[in-house]
Amino acid sequence: MSNKSYALVRISEVNYKLFLRSKNPEVKMLGILANLGDDDPAKVIQSIVNEINNAIVHPFSK
Repeated sequence: MSNKSYALVRISEVNYKLFLRSKNPEVKMLGILANLGDDDPAKVIQSIVNEINNAIVHPFSK
């Protein structure tokens, strides 16, 4: 059995913009739990929702 160690990172200490860089909508959602900094929370949440909508593949749209 090998000894492994992992660094734990609190999501609340990570800037939300890091999560928005992902192409994966599930990862983008984590931005809501992240550090919003001094940004307006309402605008940040709207931005996250827009990013998620843009990342979703809609099967009936071209």
